[in-house]
Amino acid sequence: AYGAPPKKVTACVRTLNQEIEHSPDFFHRLGYQERLTEVRAKIAQHIRADTDEVVLVRNATTGVNTVLRNFAWEKGDSLVTCSSPVLHDPTHLSLTLYPSLCSIPVSATYPTVDQTAQYLSDVSPYPSRKIIALQFPTTVSKILQVFQTFASANPPMPGTKTVVIIDAIASKPGAHLPWKKLVAICNFKSHGFWSVVDAAHSLGQEPDINLRDAQPDFWVS
Repeated sequence: AYGAPPKKVTACVRTLNQEIEHSPDFFHRLGYQERLTEVRAKIAQHIRADTDEVVLVRNATTGVNTVLRNFAWEKGDSLVTCSSPVLHDPTHLSLTLYPSLCSIPVSATYPTVDQTAQYLSDVSPYPSRKIIALQFPTTVSKILQVFQTFASANPPMPGTKTVVIIDAIASKPGAHLPWKKLVAICNFKSHGFWSVVDAAHSLGQEPDINLRDAQPDFWVS
């Protein structure tokens, strides 16, 4: 998350900052919007989406928080995150080397996003908090099976919605999740499910991103 940018990117940022400082009023009033549209169009082409569907945010966590806090939550709605049981196998190599890991819970949902989900469930109208447990290490087939079982066992009641947060690349542990298949399995739109894909690290690590095919409701990177 804190990697150094390429030298060309750093040079471009410096040049842009100098241009802004030289004439801030001109840039923000006349030059900013056109460039913003150009950037959105380039990103849309890269992820295969429409330009009007693309907005720029400060970072992925801010984007996901913006999405979650702008749902019109109602009584009976549900908010779903993913977690993993606490590591407990003392024979595991990492636990042998670092015993303190035995007490650290693992969350496949990014911690800050997970905290937002908890906050939203704690305030009116109190959408229920549901957790999909993923036991790592695991396989793609097992992950799909767990999601399929959850979707079948937790259909939204008529007039309610279930918002499911899916990490494209989980941070704890570092694992690429089959988010495209998860969106497809749950068939979110026709069954009252809404998919929010936290794809914080997907750009630059996932090739051939095609949101027109994947059809998530929200995808933030």
